[in-house]
Amino acid sequence: MIQVDGPRRRVYIKFTNKDQVKEVLHDSHGQLEYMHDNGEISQVYIELVGMSIKKIRLPPEVKEHTLK
Repeated sequence: MIQVDGPRRRVYIKFTNKDQVKEVLHDSHGQLEYMHDNGEISQVYIELVGMSIKKIRLPPEVKEHTLK
């Protein structure tokens, strides 16, 4: 899954395997080059984010203020 956050100029890619994430970070050293249509080259930084996020399903009767 790919999620684009245009205003912050970020792209989030969801991997299904932690080992794949580690491999991408290792192989790229956390940085790649991106060539724009006009030939300009930009540095793209790769970071690990959200690995500790878990999806939790709660019953509908649990109110938002209870979670806060």
